[in-house]
Amino acid sequence: MTASQSVLQKRKRVDEPADVKQRQVRQKILREKKSDILANLAFELSDKIRRLRSNASLLASTIKMRGEIRIASIPRAQRSVKLRDLIKKEPSSIPRVTTPWRSRIKDFYKLDEISPTKREPSKLKFEVKKASK
Repeated sequence: MTASQSVLQKRKRVDEPADVKQRQVRQKILREKKSDILANLAFELSDKIRRLRSNASLLASTIKMRGEIRIASIPRAQRSVKLRDLIKKEPSSIPRVTTPWRSRIKDFYKLDEISPTKREPSKLKFEVKKASK
């Protein structure tokens, strides 16, 4: 044998039967833990999916019910009427250009009744006064 071959043999790990048995036990425990973790993860995912589906179906049924309630609040004769038919019958029902919030503000503050002087912005409180001699 050469010197390099003897060094390689010394570096090789010689497994004793007890070491092999312990390693097999450790690997078995690791496999069991791994399978338990995967099973737990699969259960959590399926549970999450189930909850999301139930929430989605609940939302869908709520939206459907609200739509049915709104439709039921419309008189039966008007349900089949189209918007263009209403405009042809009553031209005054065409919406005006003014926005409703502006008219509400005018009504609330009664801007037409207030005099123009009161509507002017107030002057600055801190004005530079001219020195009188």
